[in-house]
Formats: sequence, C-alpha cells, structure tokens
Amino acid sequence: GAGSYDREIVTNYYGWKLKPCCLAVLALTFVAFLLGGLALFFNSTTPPAILTPAPAPLLVAPAPRPVPLPPRHSSNHKPPTPPPPPPLLPPPPPNPLPPQPPPPPPPPPPPTPPPPPPKPPMRVPASVAMPPPVTSLPFDCNADWQVCYSCLLNRWSASKRAFCCAHARRGCEPPPRPPPPPPPATSLPFNCNAALLNWKAAWSQQKKKWCCHHERKGCGS
Repeated sequence: GAGSYDREIVTNYYGWKLKPCCLAVLALTFVAFLLGGLALFFNSTTPPAILTPAPAPLLVAPAPRPVPLPPRHSSNHKPPTPPPPPPLLPPPPPNPLPPQPPPPPPPPPPPTPPPPPPKPPMRVPASVAMPPPVTSLPFDCNADWQVCYSCLLNRWSASKRAFCCAHARRGCEPPPRPPPPPPPATSLPFNCNAALLNWKAAWSQQKKKWCCHHERKGCGS
C-alpha cells in the first residue's frame, strides 16, 4: 500500500576541517623553517675548546662501624618489664571559701492552747411537750388516680380531693373554659362615605334609605 523504498544512511561529520589552502600554507612554512635550519647548521664554525678545571682530590670518609645487634632471646626468656609510669599528682585544691556563719536556731514552737471547756447539756423544760411524729398521711393520692376529673368525682371524696390538690397537685378542679370568640363582623351593604358630596345624583334610592336609617346620611329631600 505505501510503496517500496530504499534505506539510505547519511553520515554528517562535525568538527574542525582544514581546507586545502590552509594545508598548503602549513607545508610551505615547514619547508622554509627546514631550509633555514640546514643553512645555519652548515655555516656554523667549529666551537672553541672549553677549558675544564682540574678535578679536586676525593676525600675518603672512614667506613662506619657496624652497630652490634641485640642478642636474640630464646622463647622462654621474657623481655624486661618497662618501668612503671610516674604517679599522677593530685589536682591542686580549690581556693578555700571563707567560713559561713552557722544558721540561726529555729524559733520555738507556739504554746499549745488549753482545751475548750465542755459545753453544758441542754435542758428541755418539762412544760414544753414534743409533738408526736407523723407516722402516715391521711390520704394516698396515688390510689385510684386518674387524669379524668369527672371520674375522680365518683372515686374520691371531697376531703381527699382537697388534700391531694393542696399537697400533691392532684384532683384539682380544672379551670373554666374560655368564652367562645364573637362572630366575625359581616360587611355592610353600602358605603355611606363614598360620593357623599354628590349623594343626590350618585346614590340609589335603596342606598339613600339605608344610609339615612343606619348612619343618618342622605336624609335630605
């Protein structure tokens, strides 16, 4: 579908390239230097003789004496123990501080207060009699309790209802019902303030009679 093609590899070289003219200039420069060197070599004369001084006599130093080697010790012989290091001297004592005065003695404890005198027992006069303790309530307000007040009228007596209402807030007579709201006001059939200045020509006979009877308006001839 896409056709046939031949793969061709193109190599591009990058870097410095010497041109032929530059190579020719370098070759001519090298030949000129070579010819000049050869001319200087062949035209130079024999160099003068250099007088060297007589050699100084050699001083022979005496041969050094061989250093005697320490005797070899056998395996059972132990090397000598090195001497112990010198003992370390103790550090110098710090500068003595001046003597501190002794602390003051503690204050003496406060004296123990004497015990309070015993209270005399309370005496109850013989004429005052203590009331007897209350053992039980006269009525049980939880027995036969119902929310319906009309039902309690048949179950509880009047004295029990009064006692439980005062002490347990039960059996109290409910508050009276509020009175019913007044009926809504109906709208008036005529508006006697509309066109009051021109009532003779603008009002009908029924409106004139009604306004004259209820609001005393439009009663003229």
